[in-house]
Amino acid sequence: MDDFNALTGLRARAAVVTGAAAGIGRAVALRLAAAGASVVAADLDAAGAEATAAAFGGVSVAGDVRDWATGERLARTAAERFGRLDILVNCAGLYPSGAALDLSEAHWDQLLDVNLKGAMAVSQACGQRMRDLGAGGAIVNIASIQGLRPKPGKAAYAASKAGLIALTQVLAQELGPHGIRANALAPGPVLTEGAAAAGARLADAEAARTAYASRLPLGRFGTPEEIAVAAHFLASPAAGWITGATLVIDGGAVLT
Repeated sequence: MDDFNALTGLRARAAVVTGAAAGIGRAVALRLAAAGASVVAADLDAAGAEATAAAFGGVSVAGDVRDWATGERLARTAAERFGRLDILVNCAGLYPSGAALDLSEAHWDQLLDVNLKGAMAVSQACGQRMRDLGAGGAIVNIASIQGLRPKPGKAAYAASKAGLIALTQVLAQELGPHGIRANALAPGPVLTEGAAAAGARLADAEAARTAYASRLPLGRFGTPEEIAVAAHFLASPAAGWITGATLVIDGGAVLT
């Protein structure tokens, strides 16, 4: 039997991680680097991306995924600095809430542009580079259970994540012949820095979080590190026959 640790090792592989300044993106970048990958940590927050990259001696790139040229810059940076590109994890995302009948055009455009257009732009550029290098690869998109089972107040966010899941399935079909896999993760409630800050603006935020967590089968929120473990698995050779899948990792939230 193949050793599982060997199958999840990423030595001699290169990765691009967007949204790497904080939260899930930072946890993913750290996890892939710990597994042996050379990592480009990308984020609109230049200082945050640099701090993440500095934690493991990687490369940071400041860029807005809404700019189509950012994807090409990330793919080129990985290829030039590391001589290859094997893994892309699209973590960049926004998650403000808003009732469908009250949404502004700006709210809708911002979420769709960052969460869906951004993932498409970076996936296209990195997918092209993986194809041209000819060594295969893996794309992991961080979606959400909101893309599978949307809740009120999440019109734009849920639409963007449902679109991301559909995009992942298309990428899996189109890139499969080139040895490139594409999968999505659908996290449930994860207490990232951004989520904590958003909750802090609400009255009785701690009580609300405790009440929500108590309804989950596992009784707690997830951590960025737990999402990173799943992203690492999907990016690794251990998941070599998995493509077009959406892995729900939510503490049972979809069951409630």
